[in-house]
Amino acid sequence: MARTVPVGAVSVGFVANVSRFLSGSRAARKELTTYRRSLRNVRNEIRRQRRALSRLNRDLTRNAATTLGIALGVRQVTQNFREFDRSLTRTQALVGISAESLGTFRGELEEISKSSGKSLAELGEGLFFITSAGFRGAEATEAIEAAAQGSVIGLGEMRDVAEVLTGVMAAYSATGKDALQITAELVATARLGRFETTALAQQLPRVTSLAQTAGIETEQLLAAFASLTRVQTAEQAATGIRGLLSAIIKPSTQAREALQELGSSVEDFRFRIEQDLFAALQFLRQQADLVGVDLGRIFRNVEGFGALINLTGDRYNTTVDIARDLARVTR
Repeated sequence: MARTVPVGAVSVGFVANVSRFLSGSRAARKELTTYRRSLRNVRNEIRRQRRALSRLNRDLTRNAATTLGIALGVRQVTQNFREFDRSLTRTQALVGISAESLGTFRGELEEISKSSGKSLAELGEGLFFITSAGFRGAEATEAIEAAAQGSVIGLGEMRDVAEVLTGVMAAYSATGKDALQITAELVATARLGRFETTALAQQLPRVTSLAQTAGIETEQLLAAFASLTRVQTAEQAATGIRGLLSAIIKPSTQAREALQELGSSVEDFRFRIEQDLFAALQFLRQQADLVGVDLGRIFRNVEGFGALINLTGDRYNTTVDIARDLARVTR
């Protein structure tokens, strides 16, 4: 016989089961939410750890670079001091500077290095060239400081600037110009001419002694160089000036005869040049054009004749303006 289940019992059982199902579902959702939150926390922590590792890697790289830079810097400084000491030893041995004087120079060069930014090794090399040229004491220190300034501005390496500076100072010692004044003229020449600044230190020594022998002042020598470099290279300018000055210092027989035809003489021409190089050359060219004398008889060197042409005629006023600008530098 079939068992009969009351309807009410079924209803109660169904409700109870539904209730237990809903309660279980809420607990499951709560656990799922908690799990998701924990998962987000884990992901965030992983991101934080990655960022921390990235920062650590950057710091390690930066520290390694800094350490390497410091090591290289220390090595460079050490090498600089070694070269400086070698320069001082060479100066003492070959030039004959006393240990006491070298001690004084050492302190002065250290101060110049701080103010100019030139290394002690460079200054030590400059000291060798300057003292080799016969300069001592305060005059040598001033020349080193001036050469350092010229090198910083761009006139060339310390040794090259020191060499050209002392060459001019030695040739024109009677003028009373100091190293700083001459350096100012050299810098002005580089500004007024058209050439690589380092070319001045390379080419000027070729003509300095000749110019002094011919009685030409530094301003006019440098003005001639600057003016010529506006139309030719620095090397060509120096070669032209050499040819020009050689004809003035050692005139040929033909040159003497040509000057006589112009109503002048070697002595008169030299006197005019000592007063004003460019005015003398311009006067000579004008007289030659007037009388019909070939100036090639006086300036037989092709480069020297070319220098004459490029300093006079249409370019005379330009050359004179450059000379005036240079003269203002030391006034």
